Amino acid sequence: MDGKTYKALTTEYDTLYLLYHKSKNQHHNQKWFMYLNIMIRTLRKILKLQIDIQRIKKSPKKIEYKKKQIVTLCNKIIKISRDAYWAYNSILALGQFITLGFSLLGSLTKIYSLILNIPGVNGKKLQLIESVTKAENLAGYDDGDDLGEEIPFEEDDLVSESHNSLPMDTGAEIVSNKMPPVVSIKIINMLVSESDLKQSLAFKNTYRLPKNQWDVVQKVLQKSLQKLVTECNFEFDTEIHTDNNVSRDQLYKSMEDKNKHFEKQVTDYMINESKMVLSKANEIKKIMIGQLKKLPKKGKGEINVNQMVVSEFTKWYFKRNKNINQKMKEIEDKLSHSFESVWDQNTETNNTMVSNSRESKSNSVDLDSNGARVKEVDDICSTIAEQEISKKRKNETIDDIFGVKKSKKESKSPDNITKKKKKKKKKGSAIDDIFSL
Repeated sequence: MDGKTYKALTTEYDTLYLLYHKSKNQHHNQKWFMYLNIMIRTLRKILKLQIDIQRIKKSPKKIEYKKKQIVTLCNKIIKISRDAYWAYNSILALGQFITLGFSLLGSLTKIYSLILNIPGVNGKKLQLIESVTKAENLAGYDDGDDLGEEIPFEEDDLVSESHNSLPMDTGAEIVSNKMPPVVSIKIINMLVSESDLKQSLAFKNTYRLPKNQWDVVQKVLQKSLQKLVTECNFEFDTEIHTDNNVSRDQLYKSMEDKNKHFEKQVTDYMINESKMVLSKANEIKKIMIGQLKKLPKKGKGEINVNQMVVSEFTKWYFKRNKNINQKMKEIEDKLSHSFESVWDQNTETNNTMVSNSRESKSNSVDLDSNGARVKEVDDICSTIAEQEISKKRKNETIDDIFGVKKSKKESKSPDNITKKKKKKKKKGSAIDDIFSL
């Protein structure tokens, strides 16, 4: 280990030690605190061994032995770093102590990267990016403010809100919109993490048994695991209850709602399944503890009971998990089939409605054309009558058309003069007598 790595590890150890003492009283029962405790104790041993190497100068055998010890301790940190990461991540998921979670995650990554610099440590080294593209080389890069491009708004761009209205364009067919995709269920590798299974199945004391005693315990373990069900009989509602006359937009919306409901059902089932698995693990743990207490106390054997119980329970859990994935795939296929059938039925009904509307429009057009033809016939008849009248008037004179104009003498003839009736005199009055001639 070089001097820079030693100084950096010392500063990280000091930071972790402060966090350890600050959160010991409040969080000592939490799962992540266990990994923090392991990390601090292992780092302390590594730093002490490095100090011993610096003091010892004349004995190369001791130096080599202590270097091997440092490598084994570093490999231990690398081994637990994965579980420690997920344990620290649970602090962020809780949301109450976010600063503590970020500080622990940052310290873990720093320690992991520093340990990889020590020769002999087995771990995946991070691939650093050799060249970073500068922002000036990117297309369309500008230091100024990007205010965007103004798009002119037109009334033709408005979409009509009437969903039930059908298009009346003659000669064009309905272009069906794309069906909404069905929610794809990802393959579930592990509902419950291995660390949670280990924690739920962990015994307070480590039990090591000889082979003859382990055979007795293994039979009890296998019988108890056989009682647990590996098959999955859950069912979800995959049918869509809609009318055939519903519009395309309403059907699309109902399908999206069905997707959301299906996704919610799946998440609820996953949560209940994880709780069930942990409860079964606790039951197996109680059965194993009761069986171990019945065994006679002999010398320690070669078989670690804790590890064997975890491996046997994990095998059962993998079988059940595989059945869950198969069942989820079947349900997803059923939902997609129901989506396609409902979508096709809706497309057929819409096409028939459009064809009927086109026929009615064509009939109305024929009626209008017949009316126009009748009007044309009337116009032709009227023009023919006018032509006949004009032909008759060609041979007539003006006197025949308008009549003969009489002279003044004829008009003053005694036959034509009508005698005016004499007015009867009114009975006179004094005034009439005075002014009469």
